[in-house]
Amino acid sequence: MKNILRIWTINLFLIGPFVFDSNALENQVSYAALFEATCQLIEKNFYKPSFIQKTFNNKNIMYPTIGIITETIDNHIFIASVLSGSNAEQAGLLCGDEIIAVNGSPFEPINSLKENIWKQVTFSIKRSPNENIQSFIVTPSLVNPKTEMLEAEKSSIRLIETQGKKIGYIHIYSYAGQEYQDELISAFSQGALKDADALIIDLRYGLGGADPSYLNIFNPNIPIISSKDTSGNTSVYDPQWRRPTVFLVNKASRSGKEILVFGAKKYKLATIIGERTAGAVLGARLFPLFNGDFLYLACRSSLIDGVDLEGIGVAPDIEVSMDIRYCEGKDIQIEKALEFLADTLRSQ
Repeated sequence: MKNILRIWTINLFLIGPFVFDSNALENQVSYAALFEATCQLIEKNFYKPSFIQKTFNNKNIMYPTIGIITETIDNHIFIASVLSGSNAEQAGLLCGDEIIAVNGSPFEPINSLKENIWKQVTFSIKRSPNENIQSFIVTPSLVNPKTEMLEAEKSSIRLIETQGKKIGYIHIYSYAGQEYQDELISAFSQGALKDADALIIDLRYGLGGADPSYLNIFNPNIPIISSKDTSGNTSVYDPQWRRPTVFLVNKASRSGKEILVFGAKKYKLATIIGERTAGAVLGARLFPLFNGDFLYLACRSSLIDGVDLEGIGVAPDIEVSMDIRYCEGKDIQIEKALEFLADTLRSQ
């Protein structure tokens, strides 16, 4: 098995409910990934309940957050994504902002926040390389990461009108659970996206975990049910998406998300726009160590329809490279997806 050195150790600390901390990981979403992995261990019974109860002291799995995903580029820390509806978004932080300091000290994803939960902190930000530093007041929260990412997904849902067409948009930050797929189906079958002419499913950043069967939403050979009640009211139930679709991806689209993208591209279920995916599909699990730490260890390789994606990833149908540095929230990959879908609808 190649790339077996994808190993992280996790050091633990308690702050009210259970929280992880580690100096081995570089960004906030990595912590959340470990929380998600732990949740999956519980759900899939990889460990006995007695082990889980002992390890987590019967506490909820929570972590301090303002709702950002960061990326270090040339020793500068940038906001790569702002979770929709998050405290960071409400405070006015944008993708592309460089984080100079938090309360006057260098930014650390967990350590900058853990002592200031529910307290205001000052983020010192540069929005362009030559402008003065700006200050933004943000209040960190203590949340369950699964809940945080599901709420961000719900908050991201919107219709974007362009060239006389309605393009639906949803950002699935995490796919590590059926609830994230259920929210997508609910949105386009009976929610805010039901009248969309086309759909953008944003798989950039966040976590993987998607099941390949999620691609069944594109299967057209499922009947549509039209109903009428005794009062003459009619309704239509269609759990399938039958209109043009774009998957947005980048180098941070990983794991199960890559498998979805591979299938969507191979079987022409959606158009892939953005950058080559991470090529990180090895299966991993947590192993408890004698000193109370954990070892997060790659332990299973996978072939996707006979193809090894590890270290390779999935190339997009339409490549749009994006440098997030100082982009001031401008998203050229979304803009390209909107342009492509509008052109597709016009040509039909």
